[in-house]
Amino acid sequence: MNQASSTQSRRFPIRGRVALPILAIAAVSAAVVASSTPDSNPEPGESPVRSTRQASGPTTATELERWKNNLEFLTRGESVWWSSNARYLEEDGGTDAYLIAYRIRPGALSADGCLWGERAGETLGPFWDFFMGWDPEAGQGLVYQSSPAGAVGSGYWTPGADASASHADQTFLWPDGSVERVRHVSRTPGASTQVDSSFNRVGGEWVARRTYTWERRPAGSLPCR
Repeated sequence: MNQASSTQSRRFPIRGRVALPILAIAAVSAAVVASSTPDSNPEPGESPVRSTRQASGPTTATELERWKNNLEFLTRGESVWWSSNARYLEEDGGTDAYLIAYRIRPGALSADGCLWGERAGETLGPFWDFFMGWDPEAGQGLVYQSSPAGAVGSGYWTPGADASASHADQTFLWPDGSVERVRHVSRTPGASTQVDSSFNRVGGEWVARRTYTWERRPAGSLPCR
């Protein structure tokens, strides 16, 4: 899945996407991810998004159908996605859990939503707002997110070799002018579970960041609807 204060927005692994269910695989090494998933290598000064678009071919019915299936999975029923933050509790100022809510949009080719946190029963955030939509020129799903702190992340979703896997590469622009490249690798082991791992691009390699297991739960009070 694409994943606060401004400092939490900077540290948190998006997803979800998810940080973005796009959503976070435990013990997945950066080397395994780099060798098993395609990577765009733009020329200096060229954005990864533009590079991905140029490399894409015509949209096929299968690609579009997998995108629609992905959105249907994320937005199914009156539910939210919940993940414990116990492993990163101290880093995130005591935030106990993160939640993501998605909403399908008319036409079923796009969705929006937000990510927020919980601490001792208190709602924190939202920290990120999400938009996902089909880009017919690129023949891929576009994933975009923004934070109240002024950060934005954008990139493309790529389905894996089988229906249970996918990844999204995004470029994040921060208010201080810095740029980060982030990859989210997602696996769907069940109808109500998605595991998402995030990686940072450092020195030409993908370096592991965080892993979250997201569970579908009944929706309660939603801060972004």
